[in-house]
Amino acid sequence: MADSALNYLRQRIRENDSLPEGARCRELREACGLTVADMATAMDVTGAAIRQWERGERTPRGALRAQWIEVMRGLEREISARSE
Repeated sequence: MADSALNYLRQRIRENDSLPEGARCRELREACGLTVADMATAMDVTGAAIRQWERGERTPRGALRAQWIEVMRGLEREISARSE
C-alpha cells in the first residue's frame, strides 16, 4: 500500500515538473499562430479555461492535464522544426 501511494506521488511530481508555466503556454500558442478558440476546440474546453491556464489562475487536472502537456510539447516541437 505504501509503495502505491509513493508511486502515485512520484507521478504527480513528474506531472507538475512537465507542465510549462502559463505564460510559456501562451507564448507557444501565439508563436504557432493559434487562437484561444483553436486551443479550446482542440482540448474540448472553453476559451475561459484556456485563458485561466495561460494566466496561471488554474491548471488542468487528470486526463486534461496529460493532454495539455502533450499539446504544449507538440507546439514546442513545431517551433523547433520551424527554426531548423
